[in-house]
Amino acid sequence: MPEPERGQPFNYWTQGAAVAEVEIDCLTGDFEIRRADVLVDLGCSVNPALDVGQIEGAFVQGAGWLTTEELVFAETGSAEAKHAWFKAPAGSLLTAGPGNYKLPAFNDVPRDLRVELLDRADNQFAVHSSKAVGEPPFFLGASVLFALQSAVAARRADFGLDDYLELRAPATPERIRMFVSVWNHLALDARRGHVVERALTGTAATLFRTPPSRRSAWTRPPGRPTARTESIKNKNNEESHAPRGAPA
Repeated sequence: MPEPERGQPFNYWTQGAAVAEVEIDCLTGDFEIRRADVLVDLGCSVNPALDVGQIEGAFVQGAGWLTTEELVFAETGSAEAKHAWFKAPAGSLLTAGPGNYKLPAFNDVPRDLRVELLDRADNQFAVHSSKAVGEPPFFLGASVLFALQSAVAARRADFGLDDYLELRAPATPERIRMFVSVWNHLALDARRGHVVERALTGTAATLFRTPPSRRSAWTRPPGRPTARTESIKNKNNEESHAPRGAPA
């Protein structure tokens, strides 16, 4: 039996590490990458300015891939089935194009993006001890996804929700809001037979913290109608009790 052939498929390996800091809006689920620190091993870089630019672009691309770029398909079923909103055939891709497929934009770039090249990491098997750059920094954008997961977990911990959190990619604002919205968790716990009074109290305090004069209609406690609503009710009552033919 012939011996298995062994070799060295690559002349070098490249690796890197990244840390991201994010801030989420617990009301809308929107988020911002406040800072990201990236360290990549490129051997002895031939053109550091060019390599840093490649790393920055790959990092932002990877962050967008795991946060905003979502593939949405129409419901599967019979060939004649149509999507309720888009009127698309079943199984067709609805996010096909820049209008629906959300690529990362300028606002998705970290406010403070710091890129460093690993020092004294020469590569004796390549030209001028260098290493290639391109795809490897792409997955370092996963640090944004993990930072979002930690932020969502911290928000849930404020309400005593420390259960397992499975935030799948892409972590879109819609998905983040579903996880940080305490009302969704209260409904889920109610179906399970649990009550989270701490979450209810904390959310009520947050909603009604604004001065009474500046509260909008949806932040007012139930059972306390606005002045406009009260006037409309009185007017309707007067019209209902007015004799037929009388001026309104």
